[in-house]
Amino acid sequence: MKKAIVLILSISAFIQAQQNLSSLYYRGELNGWGATSMIYRPLGTASWLVTVQSTANDVSSEFKFDRDGDWDPNWGTGGNVSFASVSIVYSNGANGNISVTQNKYYSFLFKDVLSGNSECVVFETTNQPVSILNVSDNFSGAGNAVNVSIEISSNLSLEENIYLRYTTDNWASSSFVLALGSGTNYSATIPSNDVTGTDANEYYVLTTTGTPDHSTADLLTLNYNTNNGNNFPLPVELSSFTATIIGNEINLNWKTATEVNNYGFNVERRTKSEEWNTIGFVNGSGNSNSPKEYSYKDKTAAAGNYTYRLKQIDNDGQFKYSPEVEVAVNNIIDGYILEQNYPNPFNPATSIKFGFNNDTEVNLLVFDQIGNQVATLFSGKAEAGRIYNVEFNAEGLSSGIYFYRLETPLKSEVRKMLLMK
Repeated sequence: MKKAIVLILSISAFIQAQQNLSSLYYRGELNGWGATSMIYRPLGTASWLVTVQSTANDVSSEFKFDRDGDWDPNWGTGGNVSFASVSIVYSNGANGNISVTQNKYYSFLFKDVLSGNSECVVFETTNQPVSILNVSDNFSGAGNAVNVSIEISSNLSLEENIYLRYTTDNWASSSFVLALGSGTNYSATIPSNDVTGTDANEYYVLTTTGTPDHSTADLLTLNYNTNNGNNFPLPVELSSFTATIIGNEINLNWKTATEVNNYGFNVERRTKSEEWNTIGFVNGSGNSNSPKEYSYKDKTAAAGNYTYRLKQIDNDGQFKYSPEVEVAVNNIIDGYILEQNYPNPFNPATSIKFGFNNDTEVNLLVFDQIGNQVATLFSGKAEAGRIYNVEFNAEGLSSGIYFYRLETPLKSEVRKMLLMK
C-alpha cells in the first residue's frame, strides 16, 4: 500500500535554539515510574524526545517529565492528552494520562524550558518511528521545480507521514509538501515559483503523525533530517554571466546567488572550428548564502566569433556547465552583422543572429509577404560586441515566405526565410 510522507523543505538557514535544560527524564507507568533519559533536539523550537513501547493495554497510562531525575522540578499536564496535538504542561502539575495499546510505541516530546509551564506532544505509532537516512535533490536553477528524494530506515507506520518543509523568506513563513512513495523511498517536489535561488530559500525533511503548520511544525516533528542543522542548501546558483569587449580584451563577468561546496570555475572557450578549451580558472567561495561576483579577462582572442562557458566544480569533483555566451571580436563589417536564419527552410522555429560594434537601439521584426508585421523578436539596446541569438517560432502561422528586418536609427536590412509545414 502506498503511504504519504511529509517533507519539509527550506531554502534559508535553519536557526537552532539555545538549550535551556541540561537533562530531562520521562517518568510514567510505561517504564514503571523509572527515570528514562530523553534526547535533546536543537530545532528552531528546541525540545526533548523519548520513545517507549507499551507492554499492555491501559486506558489511562499516567506520566510526567522530570528535570534532574529527583522530581524537583517536574511537569505534568493534569489530565488527558490527545495524540499529535500540543498540550500545556504545568510546573509541578498533576500527572498527565494517555490511552495506550499493547506493543505500540509512544514518543513523548517536551518543549525545552528551564522553569515555568511548557508544552508537550505525544505521538503514537504501530512500529518504532522511522529515521530519515538520506535526502537529495535535483536543483537546476531558480524558477525550476526541485524534486527531493528521501530514503527512510524502514517502512512507515500507518500513523506516520513525511513532510518537506521549505521557506522562501528565511523562515518568516514556510510551506509543506506531503511526500509520496512506498517501502523506504519517497519524494516530494518544491513548485517552480517557490525556487528563488536566494539565501532565503532552503528546506529540510521531517516525519510526524500530525498535520504541522508554520507555528507548530517544530513541536509536531517526530524525526527529522536538517543536514546536521544546516538544512539542505542549494548548489551554486549562477545569477548572471556576461562577456564584453573592452579594447583587445574580452571581459567575462558572472555572479552567484548562493554556493555550496564550490571549488571553483574553469573558464572554457571555443570557436566554430574548435572544440572547447580551458583558458583559465577562478577560485570559488566554498559555501556562501550571499551574492558573489567573479571576473576573468581573455587577452588571447584574435578576430573571430567566440563562445564561452563556465565549468563549475565542487570540492568532490562533481561539475556542471553554465549557459553559453557569444562575442564577436573586430570582425563586424560596417558596424553590424546580420546572419541568415538557421535552419532555413524551417518548421516551426528558426534562429537569427545579429550583433553590433557599438551599443545600438535595435528592432528585429518579422513580416509576411503582404507586409503585415507578425512578430517582434527584439526591441531595445543591443550591447557592443555581443552576438544575439533570437528564436522565431511560427507555430500559429501558415507555410510561405516571410521576411525579417533589422532596424537601427541609421540603417536597416531585410532577409527572406521560408516556413514549410
